[in-house]
Amino acid sequence: MSPARRKAKPAGTGLPWLVTFSDLMTLLLAFFILLFSMSGMDKTLVSRIGAQMRGQTQKTAPSLETREKDIQLIAKYLKNPRELPGIAQKVLDLLFAFEPTDPETSSKKLSELIELLSHPEGAVIVLTDDLLFPEDSAELKEKGKKLLDLLTPVILALNADINISGHTDDRPASAPQSPYESCYLKAAAVLEHFLQAKVPADRFSISGYGPDKAVCSDESAEGRRKNRRIELLLKTVSRTASYI
Repeated sequence: MSPARRKAKPAGTGLPWLVTFSDLMTLLLAFFILLFSMSGMDKTLVSRIGAQMRGQTQKTAPSLETREKDIQLIAKYLKNPRELPGIAQKVLDLLFAFEPTDPETSSKKLSELIELLSHPEGAVIVLTDDLLFPEDSAELKEKGKKLLDLLTPVILALNADINISGHTDDRPASAPQSPYESCYLKAAAVLEHFLQAKVPADRFSISGYGPDKAVCSDESAEGRRKNRRIELLLKTVSRTASYI
C-alpha cells in the first residue's frame, strides 16, 4: 500500500462533525438573540414569564410607576361617585393590587370584607372589623395597618375631607367601654394611623355610632360581622351654594 493511501481518511468521517458544530453555533446564536431581545423588555413582564416557566401563578406586585398611575385613576373614579356602582369592584382591584401574603389578604377574601359605595357627599370605603382589629380590641393589627397604608396615597391624592365612623352589632360589649365608646376608639385608631402618615389633621372628623346604623340583620353571624365595621366617607363631591 502506498503512503498516499495510508494517509487518506475514509470518505465522510469529517462531514458529520462539521454539520453538528454548525447546528450548535446556530442554536447559540439564536439563544444570544433571544437574551438580547428580552433585555429590552419590561422587567415586570419578564418576571411574569419566568414565573410561568417555573410553574408559578403568584401575582407580582405592581411597579412604582404602575402604582402611581393606579392611584391617579382611583382618585379620578372616586371624584365621580355616581359611576361607582358599575365599577366598584374594578376600583377595589386597583386599590388592593398587591402581593397577597396569606389567605386572609387574598384578593377574593378582600372583596368579601371591603365595599365601595356611592354617597351623596362622595364615596364610602367600608372595612369590616375582621380586617382591622382583633376581637373586642380598638388596637389596629398589623394586617389592618398595611391595608390602611394602601389607602393613604389615594387619600393624599384626593385632597378631600374624610369622616371616619365606627359601627358595631347589637351584642353586649365585653370591653369596659360602651359600644359607642368602643366604636369611637376604633375610629380614633384609624385616624391616628393616617395622621402618622402625614395626612393633614384638619381634613378629618370621626364618629362612633354603635349599633344604630346596622346594614344587616344581627340575627346571623354573617350579619353581625358586616355590622362591625369602619366607614371612610371621602367627601369628593363639592357642595354648591343654594339661594332661596
